[in-house]
Amino acid sequence: MKYTSTILLFILSISSLAQNIELTHSIAGIKFQREDTELSAKQVQQLLSVDENLSLQFKKSRKLYTYSGISGFAGGLLVMLPVSTLILGGDNPEWALAGAGAALLGVSFALSKSSGKNAQEAIDQYNLSYGNKTGMRPSIILSGQGIGINIKF
Repeated sequence: MKYTSTILLFILSISSLAQNIELTHSIAGIKFQREDTELSAKQVQQLLSVDENLSLQFKKSRKLYTYSGISGFAGGLLVMLPVSTLILGGDNPEWALAGAGAALLGVSFALSKSSGKNAQEAIDQYNLSYGNKTGMRPSIILSGQGIGINIKF
């Protein structure tokens, strides 16, 4: 009985370890994952709230991502106005608008890159300080034959 309670305590302590957050960049934006679960930016913000500096850095990243989206949308509209005028057969499209739109698109890409960099730094620091340091992912398996431990490395 003494060994059973010791083993159970060990299992519970291992399973309570924090898991790493993974960040992946895609065309649609940044995706956050923890184990096999996709996390929203708000959920990641809550996880990073354990450290005020990480939380502030991630908030900055989210602001930059919002500004990037706004400037990208505005830039896309400004580029499309003269192009649509040209396609519809209008005379003398305003190419200065397209130039301003292209500049806004460039700003949008720079802001997006900076946002991703800040998010990556915050998550890397979180993983170093609070993540799973052993690389193990333990789980308890219940079946009709009994209880088991599954440890993935």
